[in-house]
Amino acid sequence: MKKRTYLLMIFTVSLIWPCIIQAQEYMPEGYFGSINGSFHLLISNHPDLVWDDGLFNYSLAGFVMTGIDIGKYHGKQNFYLSLQRGFSILPESIEDEDTEPRDGEVELQNATSVAFSYRQQVSRIKETNRVVLNLGSRVTALYHNYSGVQAIRHQDPFGAPPTYTFEEYGMNTFGIEAAPYLEIGKQAPG
Repeated sequence: MKKRTYLLMIFTVSLIWPCIIQAQEYMPEGYFGSINGSFHLLISNHPDLVWDDGLFNYSLAGFVMTGIDIGKYHGKQNFYLSLQRGFSILPESIEDEDTEPRDGEVELQNATSVAFSYRQQVSRIKETNRVVLNLGSRVTALYHNYSGVQAIRHQDPFGAPPTYTFEEYGMNTFGIEAAPYLEIGKQAPG
């Protein structure tokens, strides 16, 4: 539990901490590294994850993610690698003693993400002594690994309550995403 508390604190600080935006007119080329935090929402219709029939046949899972970005910028272009690790924010687990899971039910508990991104700044919207606003676009190729447990139900032939064992479960996803971005921060002195 302490590990999750520390990761949540790092995630919160990384969101509140003001980001330093590169002064791209003055530093045409260089390398950078940063710590990041994010909330990752998985919406999946994978057959192992979906149990209910109805209008919305998808499984929802949320993960608090923390990680690092390492990259290179050249003028208004950025190329960077992101590595993130996170944990699920489930209010209760199928492994809790007072929970009775379905046979074969899967619970995703951890997530790992590797992404390679290209960003292009289109324009600088605002620049003052305190605030800098940049607008641009981003294209990312990414890989996610989810891990957790799958419940295996053992029914007693004599009518006793069922027992459960939990096996490790893993799922991989790949994807490409493209999106605009709005960057708000403070420019480094000098």
